Amino acid sequence: MKKLLLIAVALFSLTVFAQTSGGPGPYGYTWVNTDHATNPAVYNWIDIEAVENYVDGLGDDNIVGPFNISPSFNYFWYSVDKIYIGSNGYIGFKPIQVSSPFPTMPTNSFSKNNFIAGFMCDLNFAPDTTTIAPGGITANPARCYFADFSTQTVISYVNVPFWTDPNTNPIQGQEWAGFNTFQIVLNKLDSTITINYKDRDITVPTNGNDIEVGIQSKVGSFGLQQSSGIYFDAFSTGGMPNAIRFDLPTNPGAITDVAVDWNDNIENKGIFLSADGADYTLKTNVLNEGNTVFNGASVISNLSPQFAPPAVSNNATLNPLNSGEDTTFVFTNKFQPLSTVLGPHTFLTMLSGATGDMDPTNNTLEQEIVVVDTTQSTINLTYAHTPGGGSINWSGGNGGIAVYFEPPFYPALIKSTNFFIESNAGASGFCAKIYDDDGPNGSAGTLIDSVCYNSFQISAPANNLVPTASPDTIFSGGVYVLWYMSGPNIALGKDVTPPISGQTYEVLSNFWATYRDVENEDFFISVDIEKLPLADDIGVTSIVNPANGSILSSSQNVEVIIENFGNNATTSFDVSYQFNSGTIVTETISNPISSGSTYNHVFSTPIGPMSIGSPSAQLCSWTSYTPDPNSVNNQSCNTINAPTTGLNEQNVSNIFIYPNPTTGKLFLENLPKENIKIIITDVRGKTIYQSDKPIGKTIDISTFTDGVYQIKIEGKDWVWNKKLIKQ
Repeated sequence: MKKLLLIAVALFSLTVFAQTSGGPGPYGYTWVNTDHATNPAVYNWIDIEAVENYVDGLGDDNIVGPFNISPSFNYFWYSVDKIYIGSNGYIGFKPIQVSSPFPTMPTNSFSKNNFIAGFMCDLNFAPDTTTIAPGGITANPARCYFADFSTQTVISYVNVPFWTDPNTNPIQGQEWAGFNTFQIVLNKLDSTITINYKDRDITVPTNGNDIEVGIQSKVGSFGLQQSSGIYFDAFSTGGMPNAIRFDLPTNPGAITDVAVDWNDNIENKGIFLSADGADYTLKTNVLNEGNTVFNGASVISNLSPQFAPPAVSNNATLNPLNSGEDTTFVFTNKFQPLSTVLGPHTFLTMLSGATGDMDPTNNTLEQEIVVVDTTQSTINLTYAHTPGGGSINWSGGNGGIAVYFEPPFYPALIKSTNFFIESNAGASGFCAKIYDDDGPNGSAGTLIDSVCYNSFQISAPANNLVPTASPDTIFSGGVYVLWYMSGPNIALGKDVTPPISGQTYEVLSNFWATYRDVENEDFFISVDIEKLPLADDIGVTSIVNPANGSILSSSQNVEVIIENFGNNATTSFDVSYQFNSGTIVTETISNPISSGSTYNHVFSTPIGPMSIGSPSAQLCSWTSYTPDPNSVNNQSCNTINAPTTGLNEQNVSNIFIYPNPTTGKLFLENLPKENIKIIITDVRGKTIYQSDKPIGKTIDISTFTDGVYQIKIEGKDWVWNKKLIKQ
């Protein structure tokens, strides 16, 4: 379905498609069609149109899946064993949603990759409005089938029409026209990809001639486009039926590529934190996307308020990774969410020194973190903060936008929702709906609230507050808040200024899908909640000893702080700890803890020492209390380091620099008497100063631009880091 953005659209005319082959692409794939003189693609339609192969759930601009492939299929330099089927004529090897305007291949989008575009255009499986209205006489003929065999995998699109604007379509109210029949065949024996084009209604065009055919790897710079803006009846001089075949290169060579895969959570989606609450631990995952060993790089991770210098910075070393291998960094320096700096923050991770990396576009990744004041009687949750980003509506008035919200505390009472309406030229209404996340894999499930407003109740341009029909309390997870149009030409405001949450969805004719531009846009949808106290709620708020980031060179007793968040005093409960995946140690607390009070507990069983040079480990402690329904605040974790051979912890901790902030000269004290290296980097990880053999204890940084830097001092077996401010 077409989204309306009130922008000019360039029109172009189709040209006759005369090529019979193409490529090689960046990786070495080539393609041929049925007209190729020496090695033509052979059209061979495989009939899989059986009830047991029918694919249900496709609609307008959505995906279904995954469907398993066994054995797996070799695609580019890796193998795939799952397929997601897109309603717009493509299959993906990850859950991506691709809608108009469709990307060319190679793509420049980090999120839209790893797919095969058989006939990627604005297709529509959803039933038209006349079918579901009284007296409807037509039905969408679209069908899709999937079959997996030992030698091949086949996906067939049968009689799938183009989406059309129901306001302009000759059949009033119908959102489709024409038909297209084609199939994608993955040959597991020779790794070829054949697309068979059987038949189409040549009298009906697609929306804006927005058509793409090609293949795209999981890395943005590796793909091969066969055609753009061409209908498949023109793929061969003989017309239909015809075929295109993509051939895997026989000797592609080494592909070096490493990527920041996610920050905080595997989907890299935005989260909310309570101001002045518990410290937040930064976590980042790095993945070797290439087909050869990656030799390592530096990892720089910053968390910054929007338009401000970093509030916390971390540096780490990425060791060599084998092909397909990943590693997760749990950083030592934690973020303190402050009530003095509310609103959006950017969790930014960058790779520096990634030598030989063929696709640097995935070396940087951002995540949105929003700090909210949870002491207010009404707490507003939103990912949109910067106005002026334009607006969105759906042609025909039959579409909507949803945002997923997971509060930073439980239980949370949902009081109202908010929608900033930029304009309402169509004098239309909208409905505000709230869904539980109890659907498959956490998707929108049970409808828990619905309120519809008529046009006279709506202000524009303005925020529109919609009280819930029946306030609902959530004790875990989150909710989807949906804005759904009740007619044409009503527009919802959007935010295009980073950071972006990745928590947005589009809903067309009741079919849900990830929003097509999820990595670049947020929407002015928010939810108002209240914080409800629990009768019984207790948890470990912090681990006092060993401290986070400390070196465990000798045995130490674990000391934790336990807090009673509930209204009732506790009676008897268990507290446990586990160090480095070892044995869980559990002890019982018999002393009652009154509401709002804390209690320091020292375990009788010590931990450590850690072996010299061993990797960092996690120490986690948590409570177990049967009446407590809230598990979110039960646990706290620290990262503990092992001693090194070059310098003991005490000597490293004695290093200090002053003045900080500084206007020019920087003095260093208590430097160890050994060979050291001093490196100063900016917030982007670029080295500004480096000295392998420093002379004296003074560094002049008066020529540096005012801002935040990182100073690192390295010895034989140790590293010392500090944030440095030049002003």
